[in-house]
Amino acid sequence: MSWSGLPPTLTAALLLGAVAGLGITLVVRELLPRHTDLATATANLRTHRPGPSSAATVAAAAAPRTLTDNLGARLLPLSRRDLPGLQIPAQQLDLLGMTPAHYLGQKAVVFLLGLVFPGIVAAILSLAGIALPLPLTPLAGIVLGVGLTFTVDLSLRREAVLARSQFTRAIGAYLELVALARLSNSGPVAALVAAADVADSWPFQRLRQELLRSSLSGVTTWRALTDLADELDVPALAEVAEIMRQAGADGATVYESLRARGRALRTQQLTDEQAKANARSESLDAPVAVTALVFSCLLIGPSLLGLIA
Repeated sequence: MSWSGLPPTLTAALLLGAVAGLGITLVVRELLPRHTDLATATANLRTHRPGPSSAATVAAAAAPRTLTDNLGARLLPLSRRDLPGLQIPAQQLDLLGMTPAHYLGQKAVVFLLGLVFPGIVAAILSLAGIALPLPLTPLAGIVLGVGLTFTVDLSLRREAVLARSQFTRAIGAYLELVALARLSNSGPVAALVAAADVADSWPFQRLRQELLRSSLSGVTTWRALTDLADELDVPALAEVAEIMRQAGADGATVYESLRARGRALRTQQLTDEQAKANARSESLDAPVAVTALVFSCLLIGPSLLGLIA
């Protein structure tokens, strides 16, 4: 049987099934384990940094580069020219442990999806006997592709805010652990290192990484933590570094200072959570009021119509 002998609706259904099957095949292909060469694994180990979405293990660092990473790597030279839409949000990527190549690759993938989607829809409609204006399809593809690239930035910004909140929460626990280490007569640097070794969450991994780097490079521990606080935009970590710097400079007793700062940080976080909860509750007032108004109209409307009649 030839394609010309099939009904248009059946032809459109077959094409949709083929496109869906191709998409499932590509997704499964990305999920299947693949081998990687030694050069790729070594490069990933050098550039890998712990983030909310990674466990900072050797296995994760040695993962092969995906199609998304390869696309982003080709766009990296263009990002250095400050072209619109290709600027690298370095602080957010560093906070999330994401490489610039992966970020640009995500934008390239969603742009290509948006670019071809109107063409697929136009082809299916043409088989069903509906013809779209010729310039409309490529124009719609470009607009949709560009619009989808902004969703990557919005998602990245939202994830960065959440990760920064998680890091600040971890600093509250870190303050308590450093205070306990100081109470057991540990030195300032030893207290910071011992407290960072307690947990395996990504903020503590990042703290351990920075403390190890400072010991190897000769930079003071509080200076390294201050730089990390500025890099990630987490002021609470800079306050920890300042308190421990004072302890290292003049031998001041910082146990009470650390505990007080920890309590203040938890109180501030609780206040922020309550404010967010109140804002969500207030955002529900309008939908509830509209629903109540519609329900009242449904109850009273028939009676009013009966009186009028």
